[in-house]
Amino acid sequence: MKRLLMLVAASILIASSGAIAQEQPEAPVSPPESQVSPPEAQVSPSVQAGLDWLALVDKGEFGPSWDAAGVYLKQVVAQEQFVQALTAARLPFETFISRQFVSSSPQTTLEGGPDGEYDVLVFQSAFSKKAEATETMTLMKDADGVWRVLGYIIR
Repeated sequence: MKRLLMLVAASILIASSGAIAQEQPEAPVSPPESQVSPPEAQVSPSVQAGLDWLALVDKGEFGPSWDAAGVYLKQVVAQEQFVQALTAARLPFETFISRQFVSSSPQTTLEGGPDGEYDVLVFQSAFSKKAEATETMTLMKDADGVWRVLGYIIR
């Protein structure tokens, strides 16, 4: 389980490593109304949880996005560290424009982690400073039955 936690933390930190060197605006830029293309009229609970979490991130609400993250993520990454990494990863892209759902990959195991219900989601997204970005996120169904984000990478 410790390996899973380190992989989750590393995924956020890796996602931010390339963005740290780029120029960053001083404050988050508010996105337009959410322009998200769900995969279909009725989305799965994991996809909806991912979209809800991304909506917080799109608005620059990085602290609340940590609050809404999975138990395992919170055990390994302090909120301040998470906010810094997510800020470095997302702000260089600036304003969110649109997002298209690409895939959902349900799994019952994740290397180094306990058996459970996981879903790896992929979205193609557009931002004002990055016309074509790929967002990949891993969610896990927590003990309370709620899907929550464990990892996020944007490229």
